Amino acid sequence: MVGQWRAADESSTDGLTRTALLALPARERRQWLETYFRNQLARLLRLDPSAVDLHEPVNTFGLDSLRSVELKNALEGRLGVTLSISSFLEGASIADLVSIVLQDLSAPTTVGEGPTMSKLLDEIQQLSGEQVRKLLDADRIAAGGTLP
Repeated sequence: MVGQWRAADESSTDGLTRTALLALPARERRQWLETYFRNQLARLLRLDPSAVDLHEPVNTFGLDSLRSVELKNALEGRLGVTLSISSFLEGASIADLVSIVLQDLSAPTTVGEGPTMSKLLDEIQQLSGEQVRKLLDADRIAAGGTLP
């Protein structure tokens, strides 16, 4: 599924990297990321990008937990940032998520930095029981199973 994560105008996203974003003037980064994020969410949910309000929580667009993880992983992998899955499930908007990405992009990095097992475990421990059930149910359904 990650291979499907490309913006409609591929020429504008071919160079999408942490370095390319940081090369942009600071005032342009937010707008560029908001447009990119809006397009990715719209593409994933088969919506017109104009139907995606930057300030509406992404979980109100019908984004299930499995799709939230796909979106999160695509953004992290492409931009070299860390986003918490709980932000997607707890009602962060595109504008909120872009702010997190911009903050992460401006932080100093070290070579080889990425999500560690302890970071992943911390993130899992922050999930509520309901969020865990939703993730597990989505995985069962995706695997062809049924809900109990």
